[in-house]
Amino acid sequence: MGGIYNSWNPDYDAYEKLGDGKGLTFDQLRDKYHDLVAQCQYMDGHGGYTGTFAEKPQLKLAPGMWTRDEAKDHCIKNNEKWGPSSAYRLDNGGWYVGGWCSS
Repeated sequence: MGGIYNSWNPDYDAYEKLGDGKGLTFDQLRDKYHDLVAQCQYMDGHGGYTGTFAEKPQLKLAPGMWTRDEAKDHCIKNNEKWGPSSAYRLDNGGWYVGGWCSS
């Protein structure tokens, strides 16, 4: 089976602006991420191989501060399909979340 790379901007949920994502703690980000996973599981099922964040219920924090481009490049090269999604604290105070999802 293959994998699909997904990224998530925690500033938006179902295309509605929620805020700028700045000032969120990792725990708050993780709570929002779990809501996203539940939404993916509801929309795409629990059967596996959906190619969505439904396949990655855990989130790990990458150490350091990153630009959005650095975070994306690092995540594409280093995130494991069967591991948790990666969260990156951005130098502008926001977040980048990404990961390879089994499909």
